[in-house]
Amino acid sequence: MNYAEILSYGMPGLGFLLALFTFGLIKLEQKKSKPRKPILIAIYVFMGFAVIIFLMGTYIKALELMNTGTASTCPEAGC
Repeated sequence: MNYAEILSYGMPGLGFLLALFTFGLIKLEQKKSKPRKPILIAIYVFMGFAVIIFLMGTYIKALELMNTGTASTCPEAGC
């Protein structure tokens, strides 16, 4: 997995990587014979933070695409 390429997508890429790393932390913690409840709670809170970053970044990217002129506001072909 090329992390630099994923991060080139900006905030959505960062949020995705944070969520992916958090998933790995959850897997490691639950492999233990007795998972630590406070650690799991902290991991879940961090995963929520990563999801929020991903959603905000995706929303911002969508706004950028709408404002760059990719969507035509002129119905006539000669505008």
